[in-house]
Amino acid sequence: MSTEISVKEIDLDNLFVALQALKENGCQTEDRRRMWCSRWLKSSTNSTGTSSEKLAAAAKDALRTMKNIKRMMDALTKSLEDTIQEVTEQTADSIRSVGFASLPDELIVRVFELLYDDLHVSSIWDESTSLWSRKLASVCKRLRHIALHLPGLWENISNISSAEWTACARERCESPEIFILNDGLPNPTPSTEVSEFLEIARPSDDWRSLSISYDGAEAGSEIFRAICSDSRYNFAKLRNLSIQRGTYDAWDGNIIGVVAPATRLSASDNELLSNWQIPGTEVLELGNIIPSALSCPNLRDLTTSFNKFDKPFLWDIDALTSLLRQLSSIENLTFRVSYANALPDNPQTRSASSPARLPHLKALSLHVNIFTEEMFLLRVMGMIDAPNVSKISMTMNYDYSRSNIGPPQWLSALFEPQAGGIRSFPSVKDLEVITEDSTRNFQELPFDKLLRAIPNVHKLSFNIPGGVLSPAFQNIREKFGCLTETRNLFVKNCVGRNDDDVRELAMYLSGLERRGELDRFEHLELNGCSKFTRFKGHFERLLGGRFTWRD
Repeated sequence: MSTEISVKEIDLDNLFVALQALKENGCQTEDRRRMWCSRWLKSSTNSTGTSSEKLAAAAKDALRTMKNIKRMMDALTKSLEDTIQEVTEQTADSIRSVGFASLPDELIVRVFELLYDDLHVSSIWDESTSLWSRKLASVCKRLRHIALHLPGLWENISNISSAEWTACARERCESPEIFILNDGLPNPTPSTEVSEFLEIARPSDDWRSLSISYDGAEAGSEIFRAICSDSRYNFAKLRNLSIQRGTYDAWDGNIIGVVAPATRLSASDNELLSNWQIPGTEVLELGNIIPSALSCPNLRDLTTSFNKFDKPFLWDIDALTSLLRQLSSIENLTFRVSYANALPDNPQTRSASSPARLPHLKALSLHVNIFTEEMFLLRVMGMIDAPNVSKISMTMNYDYSRSNIGPPQWLSALFEPQAGGIRSFPSVKDLEVITEDSTRNFQELPFDKLLRAIPNVHKLSFNIPGGVLSPAFQNIREKFGCLTETRNLFVKNCVGRNDDDVRELAMYLSGLERRGELDRFEHLELNGCSKFTRFKGHFERLLGGRFTWRD
């Protein structure tokens, strides 16, 4: 960026004359012409005897002078703006550091606490997170003193740190959150071997959280053996457990002579995990593994992820069903799926693989991504017996340029196990559907199957991409007799040229009015739904303050 400035002296002189006039008038003026073109103003107000030619010439001269001043000021303003930006960039760090250092200790403590809260609320963690406390403590003596007295900053202890630092952090936290990472590759950082790390991080019955991340069966087995040897299977205070096998690892089946088990765990690993005593664990996350047994009688939240970025993997749904039977206390169940398929149903084990009864389940979340096969979803939904589930959330992310299987097939697999037969969830009151589309190669989804499965739903939320039609509410109501209990409806990002669904919604609400049921309807919100614009007045007339329109 050039820092050179060049202006004409005559333009600068004319600007000084104008500014001097403003200054002499007390830095204010009631007539700006006295400041910028005083000579023309005098000649035009005392024009007796002055020819029109001279008056025109004076006006042209005044305009020329003012335009030249403006061009010069534009150049000066641009130069000033660029200089402000340059100086800001060069001094931002020092200004921030001085400003931060000027804060009282109590406020800095609060900043650090907010940092800690954000880490946990957002569920953000990677290899660098455990180094935050070290970085904060190394800035200066004052921040070190503050950081050392905040136990929350020292809760994350990871084997990627050196043994010395791990020991220091362990001393400062009574109930740490333990992170163990083993990608099976040489680590260029001064990380600690798992067995050595566990010796420093013990005792395991003090751990509040344990997160394990590994790539490859051998790396996982090494971690499980080391933990079991050190802990003697005792995790009395453990509240959160996460075991994640990588999505890009060798997957055993790629190794010559090795048969990849459909649970991604060997018999020896399963035996080790089955002996863990985790009675207080309330949150469990499993990634790309299906343990045969886990003893956590007070579990509340279970998240299972099945993701492999190569080709659909055949998962053992019978094993997953068996695991769910042991975790019947769960209240929230989440599936995250991509590149997944299921082993074919085995008639010999069909009786043993009856649905897992989950009487306490309240919320079911499904995140379905590209290359998820219909059979997998069909088997997963078939293994769940949740008579009291009250909320279902679905997110579907697909790309028809890469796969011909997407939301239409997924919805059918989830809610229509056989032609004409709907899998019903009569206790569901709240449904949320989000579709994320990169190609938009279809317009209609089988929403009728979904809505027939939840006949008593009170709240419906649809976030659908442009071009995809929202449900045909009136037709579904008349044809199948559902949507009789709906109280709240939220539709987002529904655009496109086909407005059949718009008319359907208008007719549905008019039908409620005609039958005297509109008073029970509580709220309609349309967000980013431009094609609904022509019916906006109709909705406002019917619902008044119960209708919200967001552009």
